Amino acid sequence: MAFKINNFFNSPLKNVDENQRRTLNNRRINEERQAMRLALEAEKQHVADVRGNVKNVVNDALAGKPEYTLDKNDTIRRARLGQTDILGGKLVKKSTFDWLEGVGTENEMSRPGCNSYACAVGGQAGMRVPQNKKGGINIYEESANGGKGGNVWYASGDPMPIVPWNQRFDDRATDLGFELQPEGTRPEAGDFIRQGYDEMSYPFTNEYDEYGNQLQIGEARPGTFHSVIATDSLEDGGVGAYNSGDIYSGLRTDEGGSYYMSDSEFDPDTLNRVQRYVGSTPYYKQQWEDFQADPNNKLEAADLSHLKSDVVLSEPKENLEDLLTLPKNRFDESTLSKKDLKKLNKSRNK
Repeated sequence: MAFKINNFFNSPLKNVDENQRRTLNNRRINEERQAMRLALEAEKQHVADVRGNVKNVVNDALAGKPEYTLDKNDTIRRARLGQTDILGGKLVKKSTFDWLEGVGTENEMSRPGCNSYACAVGGQAGMRVPQNKKGGINIYEESANGGKGGNVWYASGDPMPIVPWNQRFDDRATDLGFELQPEGTRPEAGDFIRQGYDEMSYPFTNEYDEYGNQLQIGEARPGTFHSVIATDSLEDGGVGAYNSGDIYSGLRTDEGGSYYMSDSEFDPDTLNRVQRYVGSTPYYKQQWEDFQADPNNKLEAADLSHLKSDVVLSEPKENLEDLLTLPKNRFDESTLSKKDLKKLNKSRNK
């Protein structure tokens, strides 16, 4: 028979706290992984729903849905309207629409509204300011009636701001939840089509060279001159909704291979590009990659070393009686202690 005893210096009790820490940490890692996975899946579903909803918003606007239609008497420039209400005009924020009307400018000219309408449709369809480390974005907005504008804070999750200028939109597209697609990408439902994007230009200064040419500074910027929002992919007929630039003409669509939605417009050698709404998916993907790269987020196996630390003692070759028996050549019992003598006598009496 063998006797199994625990090594005093490596007791299982010594590993209880460490294993408990590992267990709790593994639980924390799995819970955080699950939360990030669910957030990413939910955001992907949100993006898909929004892109599909663009068509519904456009159809409702074109059908004259009252909450989307701007009455001709609600504008500053009623004389330009005649008797026509503006389909989709109420989607554009009133202060933005008033600014687009150009009151207070040198020539009192109306400003183009194509990108404002595209943003308004996207926001109504559910596009929103994406998640980021700051929790939102500051974006410049013009003031109504030509007054001085300024930065406005939009928190992550707020409906997408309306950005009147095409180039300003392209400058802030990533902040607004869009990704510029490679040259030649064919538009899908929900895409912002950027007419002339690749006609890059440089901002001008107020200074001139010796030949009278206005000086340019900074980096080249996209040359987008017209914005269209796709309600259907090219494969599904190629329908784009837009404002022609005249804000009073409201929203309209050209169907079936129009100038704005045709295969030839998206060959790699054309100037047109696609800004695609992706929402917060890049943010959640980056969160996942950062989480995975952190060594503190690696699952740990339990410490089982104590299970291998037991010392097994072989059964002694001699039994207890043998250990207490005097050698045969030892006859002088007077040299034994009382205790040993008592044991000796006990063994003789058996």
